Amino acid sequence: MNALTNQYAIFFEQQENNRALWNGFSLMIQANILTPLTLVSMNAYNGGDWQLAACVLCFFSVLIPILSAQPVKIGVTIFWISAIVHSFIIGFNILS
Repeated sequence: MNALTNQYAIFFEQQENNRALWNGFSLMIQANILTPLTLVSMNAYNGGDWQLAACVLCFFSVLIPILSAQPVKIGVTIFWISAIVHSFIIGFNILS
């Protein structure tokens, strides 16, 4: 497990030159795919207020590291956490 986290850290240290690409990818997927799919599933399956709060929190938690020029490793990690939360909300809506 330690070797995997080291490879992750080393990869994203090498990607600092491509910060705009990674930030653009994260924001594009977040704003154009994950958030609308989550909101559509909430509308179709009568999602609760906690889902909207989690969706907004995830969106801004991805946006803040991008705007504050945090390292790529932090931004991408938060994006993946956000993607998992959005996937959980979509699955919860479909299954309930």
